[in-house]
Amino acid sequence: EMLKQEKARLQKERERLSISLDKIKAQLANSDFVSRAPAQLLEKQRGLMEQTERELSEVTSKLDAF
Repeated sequence: EMLKQEKARLQKERERLSISLDKIKAQLANSDFVSRAPAQLLEKQRGLMEQTERELSEVTSKLDAF
């Protein structure tokens, strides 16, 4: 039962991270956004993208272990 709950939690987390990553990538792929955004914001978004990719990879690895 606890394993089922943990697996469900990880699946929800993977979904949340995936959606978040898609949004960030879409933002960074938008040439209007990139041309108008301050460099500091672009750097922040790139860092957030890398962090989200790492978290998604970790969650996926944990799910694969089930």
